[in-house]
Amino acid sequence: MTTTSVDCPLQCGGQAQRSPIGWRGYAYRCPTCGGSFELSDGAQADADRGQLHPQAIERARQALANGKHPRIETGADDKRTTVIVSGAS
Repeated sequence: MTTTSVDCPLQCGGQAQRSPIGWRGYAYRCPTCGGSFELSDGAQADADRGQLHPQAIERARQALANGKHPRIETGADDKRTTVIVSGAS
């Protein structure tokens, strides 16, 4: 698995470590945000264009602050953005 240092897609100003997670998208670990999170391929494409939905960014940050592991998904057909929050990060 290849890990790359990139600007955090949650726009915290920090550097995050990004690793591909197969067909599911990318896993990130950002010390500035305080934990790990995931982006689907669609959400990654939005982030690459600087178009990740602001509410998704805020919900993911809140989840990280609460010790959770968020995943941001953007649907391929309807472009609807969803933040899924699971247990501890």
